[in-house]
Amino acid sequence: MRLSQTTIDTRELPWEQLSDAVSRKLLNGNPEVGPHTLLLRSLPREANGVSLGHYHPAAEEFFCLEGDFTFDEGVWFRDGAYAMYPAYCVHGTDVHVRGGYLLYLRLSGPGQLFMVGAPDATKADDGPAGEPRIDPSLLPSTMALAVSPDATHALTTASAPTITTLHCDASGSGSTLVTATADSGLIEIESDRELELFAPSGTFAISGHAELKTHGYHCEVGQRPRILVQCRESGSLLIGHDGELRVQQQGS
Repeated sequence: MRLSQTTIDTRELPWEQLSDAVSRKLLNGNPEVGPHTLLLRSLPREANGVSLGHYHPAAEEFFCLEGDFTFDEGVWFRDGAYAMYPAYCVHGTDVHVRGGYLLYLRLSGPGQLFMVGAPDATKADDGPAGEPRIDPSLLPSTMALAVSPDATHALTTASAPTITTLHCDASGSGSTLVTATADSGLIEIESDRELELFAPSGTFAISGHAELKTHGYHCEVGQRPRILVQCRESGSLLIGHDGELRVQQQGS
């Protein structure tokens, strides 16, 4: 279960080693039972030439904070890249971590992982109990590492933050990137049930809480969570929202 309200300076958390190359910092939730959010780090790893993929019953998304890597040899991820893998989407078929990576990663459910030997890149298979399992080669739009320009818009004033939709489902839930400057004023952020804020860069004052500096994390869960943010140093906020997101510049 997620903590109902928490603010974390992730630089103060220890790394938990998962393998010789991969480690994590768990920010919220429980990977054994439900949705969770973490930082994932990898050392450089050479491609091993083994055609072995995997999938999760939960949706997985990540924002690349640092790195130079591919999970499927077709799409290379670097700083600022974003990817969304729907539940049962096979990926990791050809991993090559050329420059290591640091990822901000969210899963919509438990972190179960199922291996797939020699996945067929030409067709979609069925997952357990008939659940769809989609090969990433069939999903170029969900794998895009560059954000579509038409997904970006600003609020009404010249100093307004820029809002970029990364992913959004039919209910309005998804992930959004908000970029702001020190003259953006007070920004009101609201959703229906849950808000997760992570700062890839910059410094943001959150009303009633500690400042959110680069790689800081803040979460609020409840009915219509509302967060007031003041940008102190130009940067960006990654916002995960359960329900429609509403961003408003105070005084506009």
